[in-house]
Amino acid sequence: MKAMKHALLALAIATARISGILSTDSTALAADYPALHLPTFSASCSEEQKTTLREAHITLGNLMDDAIGAATYQYESTEYKNAFGAYNEARHKLVLERLILLRIGAAEAPITLHCLTEKEDKDCKRAMAKVPKRRKITDKFEIIFCPAYFNTSREVIREFTEWSEVASHRAAVFLHEMTHMSWNKKANGSKGMIAGTVDHQYGGAKVKMEAKNHPDKAVANADSYSAFTMWLAVRNRSL
Repeated sequence: MKAMKHALLALAIATARISGILSTDSTALAADYPALHLPTFSASCSEEQKTTLREAHITLGNLMDDAIGAATYQYESTEYKNAFGAYNEARHKLVLERLILLRIGAAEAPITLHCLTEKEDKDCKRAMAKVPKRRKITDKFEIIFCPAYFNTSREVIREFTEWSEVASHRAAVFLHEMTHMSWNKKANGSKGMIAGTVDHQYGGAKVKMEAKNHPDKAVANADSYSAFTMWLAVRNRSL
């Protein structure tokens, strides 16, 4: 199963290169990096929190690989249209490029995870996770996870996002934050843009409206990417 996924991923990226989405000399194949870079944790994370984040990180890799394959070959699917709008060549190139570079960065760039309380970071009063502003352009990933991330239940997910599976949702939140960052690969001195997304809309219902009414904004919206991966996970479980 893993070998098949990596083969499809290689084919997707090769197709992207042929069509001009990615240059042949600037980006290594994500399929050459089947394992994501293992995260490290700051002292702020408990052992239980570390276990939760490791599980989400494993799921994250599967979600990203599935998303690249679906974005490459299934851009007429309901999941793609709900996240990014009707097919448009320019927008499709942006979506696929962001997903591929995100996958490569996740395999190559070190990642440090923090677990903070509302007292330690005031943004945790309203957020599940966030990216430190000072780390938005960096040679590594750094994400802060808040109490709400670890306390999420199926009921909360259904109420606020239409999504119903906790493990995939946590991985999708992980991905949401990673899309905000840029990754500076120091090995060759060039900056590899991971996604550089913003937060136009949150949650499944608003993501769908954004894709329908403002698709150019949807392809730059962080939650559109996490919604896409979640909808694919739900669909794939029903097959």
